[in-house]
Amino acid sequence: MKLQLKRIDPIAAGKIMGGLYAALSLMIVPFFLLMGVFAAFAGQASMNMNMQGAGPMPPFGGIFAGMGIVFALLMPVIYGVMGFVMGALMALVYNLICRWLGGLILDFVVLDAPSPSVPVTPVSPPELPTA
Repeated sequence: MKLQLKRIDPIAAGKIMGGLYAALSLMIVPFFLLMGVFAAFAGQASMNMNMQGAGPMPPFGGIFAGMGIVFALLMPVIYGVMGFVMGALMALVYNLICRWLGGLILDFVVLDAPSPSVPVTPVSPPELPTA
């Protein structure tokens, strides 16, 4: 059975893509949290070295730790919004191109059809009364 995809609803595509992007960003969040923790430790080590007379302390050492943690918390939201916007735009572009070139042709196989070993008895239409 062949079907042709003629249109994709942009809002539905945007919701699906936004959810997928947000879920996929959750795989990256732990790495940003680790970077924030390592930056905090590096800032603490730099401060300890400065107190021992090792040299000037970098002015923005601790801000990188906070940036990593804040970005890790905002990443699913940012990715979700961008996924929604890009999914909706891609659906709109598909719909425009589909008008000119035709839609995707999808080939489906029916999996739950009755097996041929089961006999099918034909049913005759009912007799209509004559007037």
